[in-house]
Amino acid sequence: EGLHQFLGRATIDPLPHWVEEGLAVLAEGFRIDGGLVTFEPSDNAMRVNTLRNALLGGRWRSAGRLAAMTSMQNLDESPFNGGDYYAQVWAMLLLIRSDASYTAGLRRMCRDAADGTLADALGLAPLEYRRLQRDGAVYAAEIGPRAFRHYIDSDLDRFERRYIAFA
Repeated sequence: EGLHQFLGRATIDPLPHWVEEGLAVLAEGFRIDGGLVTFEPSDNAMRVNTLRNALLGGRWRSAGRLAAMTSMQNLDESPFNGGDYYAQVWAMLLLIRSDASYTAGLRRMCRDAADGTLADALGLAPLEYRRLQRDGAVYAAEIGPRAFRHYIDSDLDRFERRYIAFA
């Protein structure tokens, strides 16, 4: 939750929901050794188990669907499996961090959000961008997939194949 607060202060433009939630879930993985905390994003047993259950239980959401939704929409769709969304964006961000070209795109997106140039990068007029920000679900649906295609991979089908294999 602290990462959400940090991002709210460190960025002029909000990050797409899937990015912010994915980064926050990456921060859950850590270990403590002799009072020293080391963040280990891939070391998150709760998310691994939830991800496995989503895959095997037929609750897999494509990367394109995740990019277009909020965590609250996940609860509306699947109230008994609320952790699915977080486990899947966790896996998506782990994959993005494992590929140098994806990581470079993620870094550019974060810089653009911090600098307040995300709307420009996505080809949106400032007034249109501000209108989209008024409703979280609308922002997720419009900005999430657009940012994904612009910064991460323009071919969602190609990414989806890699994503499923990675998960």
